[in-house]
Amino acid sequence: MERRSGIAGPCIVVAVALSAVIAVTAQASPEIVSCYKTVKVEGVYKGHYKNKTCTEKASEEEVDLGGRANKYEFDAGEKWTVKGKTVKLVSAEVDVVCSKSAGSGTVLTPTQLSGVFRFNGCTEQSSEPLPIGCNTYPESLEKDEINTRRLIGVIGEGAGGEVLVSFTRQAGTEPAPQESFAEFQCGGPVTSFNIYGTLSGRWTEAVNKTTKKGGIDFAVGTGEQALIEQFSNPISDELEEDPATLESTQSYKFADKYEMRQE
Repeated sequence: MERRSGIAGPCIVVAVALSAVIAVTAQASPEIVSCYKTVKVEGVYKGHYKNKTCTEKASEEEVDLGGRANKYEFDAGEKWTVKGKTVKLVSAEVDVVCSKSAGSGTVLTPTQLSGVFRFNGCTEQSSEPLPIGCNTYPESLEKDEINTRRLIGVIGEGAGGEVLVSFTRQAGTEPAPQESFAEFQCGGPVTSFNIYGTLSGRWTEAVNKTTKKGGIDFAVGTGEQALIEQFSNPISDELEEDPATLESTQSYKFADKYEMRQE
């Protein structure tokens, strides 16, 4: 693997990562649907949907004036939590393994999630004689914890028809793959690593099924693994970068029942 130095490289890689997100968004047919029953307002309903899975839309007149059948609404603020076991972050420069992960967030729209992840028990495996801890915050060396910044997950469809969720840094309500995904150091005041780009995984829960559970499998060859690890060369002090991959299986739990719908 050829290593690049300087700052010209990120522009090319970010363009590729951004195009991957745009491609997923453009062809996206899957969406998260979380329905709830509304209450009557002056004897009528004001919901945008007429069935409990939010598949049958109400007419504009029913929404504006109120009706009797449009009882349901999509919940765009639904909370979710996530947990997982082993997390592997691998590049040519560093090999980090974390024992578990957790996170939380909200549903922004039927095709977007927002949230943060925490990876715990993180150690650099290539260090000698024993693995050393890796941390987002150097003052918390005993925690061995890597935290992501707030991310946005775009729900889309892969080439084989599978449901994918592609996470990048969130800037407002938009994906920003050129901005820092996560930062960490291993072993105290040594080289700092910055991760950015796009992390895509396959949705593992059944689609078109009402449930509170979900899951994403992040694996090499699944979706678009377009992460970049940036670091400062300790000898030349120049910025260098390597492609990186993240492998982990994440289990999601939603506050209310939802459906990952795929036509």
